[in-house]
Amino acid sequence: MGGNLEEDMEIARKVLRKHNGNIEKAADAILQGDKGEDLWQSFSAQNTGGRTNSPAQIPPAPSSRVIDLTADDDEMSRALQLSMETPQNQVRFGPSDRAPDPAWQMVSSNSLQLNVESAGQEDQHLKEAIQASLKDFPPEEPDVLPFEDTIREGGRPVALRAEAPELAYAALAFHALFHVPQVREHVAMMPLPSVELDAANEVNDSYTRALVNIVEYFSNLDLAQLSAIVDKDLLTSLQAQPIDRSMARVTDATAEFLRSLAGLISRHLNDHKEENETVSRLFYFRHTTVEYRPNIPRKFKRTSPDDGFVVLVDVGVENIPNDLIGTLSANLSRYSDSASSHDVIIEPSDVLAFQLVYRRQSSSRSNVDPFIYPKTLFLDRFLLSNVELANQKRRQEKDMNAEIVNLTTQKETLTRYNNRDTLADLRTTLYYYEHVASSADPERERQIGETITKLRSALAAITDQLNAIDRCIEQLRSEVTILFDCPELQHYRYDLRAVLVHTGLPGRKQIYSYVQDVDGIWWKTVDFTVTEVTEEMVLTDPNGLHLGAGPYLLLYSRSMPQERIKWLMPWPSEFLESVEQSNKTFLDMVPPELAAKVKTSPPISAPESTESLNTS
Repeated sequence: MGGNLEEDMEIARKVLRKHNGNIEKAADAILQGDKGEDLWQSFSAQNTGGRTNSPAQIPPAPSSRVIDLTADDDEMSRALQLSMETPQNQVRFGPSDRAPDPAWQMVSSNSLQLNVESAGQEDQHLKEAIQASLKDFPPEEPDVLPFEDTIREGGRPVALRAEAPELAYAALAFHALFHVPQVREHVAMMPLPSVELDAANEVNDSYTRALVNIVEYFSNLDLAQLSAIVDKDLLTSLQAQPIDRSMARVTDATAEFLRSLAGLISRHLNDHKEENETVSRLFYFRHTTVEYRPNIPRKFKRTSPDDGFVVLVDVGVENIPNDLIGTLSANLSRYSDSASSHDVIIEPSDVLAFQLVYRRQSSSRSNVDPFIYPKTLFLDRFLLSNVELANQKRRQEKDMNAEIVNLTTQKETLTRYNNRDTLADLRTTLYYYEHVASSADPERERQIGETITKLRSALAAITDQLNAIDRCIEQLRSEVTILFDCPELQHYRYDLRAVLVHTGLPGRKQIYSYVQDVDGIWWKTVDFTVTEVTEEMVLTDPNGLHLGAGPYLLLYSRSMPQERIKWLMPWPSEFLESVEQSNKTFLDMVPPELAAKVKTSPPISAPESTESLNTS
């Protein structure tokens, strides 16, 4: 991006206000040349550090330059900070509709001071979400790493950074796929296609070039001693499409890119399989829809099977559970009085991808819970071979949940009347008779004593009943959680391998990933920065929650023994030699004290073919 930074920031702030704080509309308007002049015509003096600026120090009118949203997001982040620092009287996220007030002041862009005292609860949550995101991704972070940070320390994963910011989503997806053990194994051992060079000594076939690039980049992600690799041609050879970085575009483009990448690898694996080998199910599972009628001789009616890879999961739909398994169960099974219909898997794949699409209404984002996904799941309940057993379990689950609702209604009836707390009223009445309503009249005193006895008895009876209801609800919920924990439904175990997250804000640093290394350690990758994180953070990251964003893609794969995950991959010799030479050249430039940080990989026996890669 060129031009004056203050001018660019000023344009971003104007356009954001003009579009009521709608980031996507503002971004589109900026790209079309909108500078927001009709919204702002004057500025007040800026008070910085006790010094009052003269009119000559007020930022000049913006030039014809616009903010390049395909570049890094430093300017956009600062503009967002400025847009939130103007006092607001409206209970909403966005600017007031009032005319500009001369008392308004510009606040220095390197500090963030939110006035939330007059804001509504939802507005406050939205501001805090943006503030937390900007704090997590500081705008002052340089684009060039210090030399000591370019070295890959220990087992830290190598980051993959797209040179073009509009392809950052694809770099994250490719990087995540590398950290799926089954994918890494298959790519390492799949035969390379024959390479034919054109007159310019370039690979002249796009299919061949893409496959060679996949293997080459996988081997570098595994063995390189650099902390980050900047991609110039991999993602374009894989037909990744440049996009803006709005939540919807990133989510859909990532799913499409993974489908394309999976199709490319699967095609090559199937083209080179032995005659007696089955079709590769590395990515694609075989599925169908089955109608189940338990009361007639022919219980099952199936539709034609199809292949699938990325499973669409709607998040935030009313009356649908807010967890992955619950949402899948609700979406994949439909019930009527005499039959049920189920989308089931015939042949499972080694890898599963779930695309999370957020359907929450904006009015409900001020108080939402994060979507829950497990570190381990069993696929058995969604298999065709288990339709009868799983259907039986689901009906039990449905009955238990209905009973929980019924008991909760009973509890509500006992504790609420005319929108008042019945127990509180009862205790207040009892207190009155015990401590206030005394009388010198013996008959009146006797009546008060009888009333106290009745009130105490009623309070004790209701309390006992409520405790009994709570015990029943707790017992039912406990039974529901373990209902599917039976040996018959625990053969196909899948472990979480990667999570891709969007904060809801624009910029390449607002999408990031969590991946797990061969030692089971989780790492967060933001652009070219990789940091170790806890498993709890991976499973509960709240970023983007109040902006209709958050985790948007989950990658699972069949469970594997840890020692197998640590296998040293047999990368093609030409790539091994190339990586080894690159590492040597790089480390020759590194001082000895820094070279001591590099990763060392002890040799571990690896498989000789892909025949044994299907896990059980």
